[in-house]
Amino acid sequence: TPAPGGSLDYQRAEAGSGYCNGTLFRIGGTTSTGVVGEVCKSRDHGVSWNCDTVPGMARKNPQILCTRDYLYVVGGATGASGIVRSADMGATFTAIGDEGFEITSIPSEVDGIWQYGPEFPYSGFEGAAAGVVADWKVVVCGGGLEKCWKCASVNCAHWEQGGKVAEQVRDRVGGRMFANGHGDLILIGGTTAAGVPYSDVWRSRDGGDTFEQLTANIASDGVDKTGVSYTFAPRMDSCLVQTGDDTLHIIGGRNDSVSSTATMFQNDWYTSYPGRLDYYDSNFAAANEHYI
Repeated sequence: TPAPGGSLDYQRAEAGSGYCNGTLFRIGGTTSTGVVGEVCKSRDHGVSWNCDTVPGMARKNPQILCTRDYLYVVGGATGASGIVRSADMGATFTAIGDEGFEITSIPSEVDGIWQYGPEFPYSGFEGAAAGVVADWKVVVCGGGLEKCWKCASVNCAHWEQGGKVAEQVRDRVGGRMFANGHGDLILIGGTTAAGVPYSDVWRSRDGGDTFEQLTANIASDGVDKTGVSYTFAPRMDSCLVQTGDDTLHIIGGRNDSVSSTATMFQNDWYTSYPGRLDYYDSNFAAANEHYI
């Protein structure tokens, strides 16, 4: 059904979004009445939307990935937070089985406590970050995973473990990951298991086997813009948008305090210098509109 402009249909928080084969997707999220299990699509750049209730899509903060053949929904803070795929642009989804997995090796959070399997495919990867390399290889890292997991088949029915990643990557919850135009995986933000937010950037050039740190974790707004290290304010659950050649926009997110129950939303926008994923500026986007 169409979502009329200005109605409650647009009032969503914690929804997943993505772009796949000419279609903009918005999946799941919460309203004042709870979690919504909708798949919403726009084929006119967000001017109009069509939304349908789809089983298994009642998720908070899922990640939406597009490969050559499938639409994937990864994670989400609900009991149905594993990985599912769709071959019909979100009309129906199939849960990915546990072939190739050591079931007890994938931790998940249940009632606020991290514990081990059997989680996959229904409750694992809750706070993990995910990206796609080589047109079809889905990679999932963080969220307590000791290693990154990678698709070993085009439909992700079989998986393989990557190399053992750094502790900062393994224990990261609510980070964001994407693949740039060179096939690198870029991991940004998130929090520790205790809720302390990160402000650093990591890169993997081997599909998630190893990661190198591009920027230090600075618990502030960085240093002056002429300094050698400038980062973005710490956050989790932010929105990432890539434009042009390796220009990355980091928009919004949360910077929750571990000493308070208050949620601190980030009302800002950081942009990387073109070709430099290690340098971000909160004023660069406004001063260089042609990069947006």
